[in-house]
Amino acid sequence: MIITGDRAADTAALINSGRSPAENAFGVAVNLRTNSHSVTGTQPVDILPSGADGRPAAGALGVLVDDVNGLCLLGASTEHRGSVSVEISMDFVAPLPTEGVLLALATGTDVDGIVGHATGTVRDGAGRLLVTASVHGRFVEGPTLDSEGPQHPAPLRGGDVLTLLGATFTETDGVGSLRLADGTRWANRLGALHGGIAICAAEAAATCMSAESSLRTTSLTVAYARAMTADRTLRFDARLLHAGRTMRVIEVVGHADGRPCTYARVIRQSSPGE
Repeated sequence: MIITGDRAADTAALINSGRSPAENAFGVAVNLRTNSHSVTGTQPVDILPSGADGRPAAGALGVLVDDVNGLCLLGASTEHRGSVSVEISMDFVAPLPTEGVLLALATGTDVDGIVGHATGTVRDGAGRLLVTASVHGRFVEGPTLDSEGPQHPAPLRGGDVLTLLGATFTETDGVGSLRLADGTRWANRLGALHGGIAICAAEAAATCMSAESSLRTTSLTVAYARAMTADRTLRFDARLLHAGRTMRVIEVVGHADGRPCTYARVIRQSSPGE
C-alpha cells in the first residue's frame, strides 16, 4: 500500500517501520531531506558483525549503502518510477571504527529517464571519511509496495557475519562456497534477496578466502545481472584471482538454484601503519 504517492518517502517509511529484517539486523535507519534527491542514513557500529579476519565486516555496510543510494534514485526519478540497482561500488578509504555511529549521505540524479546514478559517503561521528560509494540503476515500472511485507522472526544482531546471515562456508579445490540456509528471511518486499545482503554475503565469502588479519577489504563492486529470488537455493562462490604479498583479488558469483545472478569483485589489501 502506497501511503503518500511519493515512492521514495513511502519506501523510507517502510524501511524505518521495523518490519524489514535486513534493516533491523544491521540497525539501518534512513531519512529523506526536503529535497529527496539527497538522503541520509545511520547505522550503529557496535552491532556490526565481525568477518573471518576478526575485523568489522565491511560488507555489513551494504544494506546502509544500498538503501540510502537506492532511495536517492527513487527520489530523483522525474517520472516517479521505481528503480533497480545495476551496479553498486564501495571504496573503503579508512578502517572501520569499533564504536560510535556511521553517518551516510547520498545524492542521486535521473540521467535520461531510463538510467540513474547516485553517489554517497559514509563517515564516522567525527566526520572522518570511511567509504565512498556509487550506484548505477535503471528506472522501471515498479509494483505497488506492500506495507506489511513478509513476516519473519527478527534476525540476530552483531556476532560473526556467517552466524548473522545464517550461512555456512566451505572450500574445496580452491573454490569457496557460502550458502544461505534461508534466503527468504532476507527478502525485500518484491521477493528478491535484499541487494545489501548480497553485498554482505559476497564480501563475507571473499574474506573467508583471504582471512589474514593483516588484510582488510578496500573495495568491492557488485553487478546485479538478474533478481536473486530469495526462496531458491542461494550460494556465493568465491575464487581467488590474485594472491600477492600485500593484495588479494577475489571474484564472487551469487547463484539462485545454480543460475548466476550477481557478480562481485573484492579487493583486500594490507594497510601500513595499522
